[in-house]
Amino acid sequence: MSLGWWVVGGSAVALLVLASRDAPAAKTKPPPRTLPQTDEERIATLTPEVQPEVRALLARAVELGFKPRVASARRTCAEQRDVFAQGRTRPGPVISGADGCRSFHVWGMAVDLSGVPPEGLKELGAWWRARGGVWGGSFNDPGHYEWHPNLKIEAICPDPARCEEAVENRNAVSGFRSDFSSPRKAPLFLV
Repeated sequence: MSLGWWVVGGSAVALLVLASRDAPAAKTKPPPRTLPQTDEERIATLTPEVQPEVRALLARAVELGFKPRVASARRTCAEQRDVFAQGRTRPGPVISGADGCRSFHVWGMAVDLSGVPPEGLKELGAWWRARGGVWGGSFNDPGHYEWHPNLKIEAICPDPARCEEAVENRNAVSGFRSDFSSPRKAPLFLV
């Protein structure tokens, strides 16, 4: 007889397991690691093209022996303004160089990771850059990873005063996707 604890729907559940003394304990392989629900929920806020890239980034971190978490993904313009204010008009160190809607977080093309030590972030950053991503370590934000080949923030948000309206309009329209294939094409369009 043994007692086991499981978490079900956020509540701990105790199960009493009865086993015959004659039966050998079954040896089973643990299930493959799946992303914690909060990571998947955050990844789901990203643009469809970015989601598989972030999953590949997390898989690479696991291959390297780390336990990565998606600390932040898409943000609203107001949330990004608040992050930008830290170290400027609010206490704490500066943690972002992008104000308001001029962040790739707002457009669903950036994540911040936690659970990876500095040397691991550097190794992941080199791997990410080799794939075509932008690593925040090049601008003093080593846990930050962006995916937007051939796209500059100015192409999405040329007028910061009007970006919030553009973000709201984009989020209200279903079928939105981004086009990373050519810098000559309009970077954002509806399908």
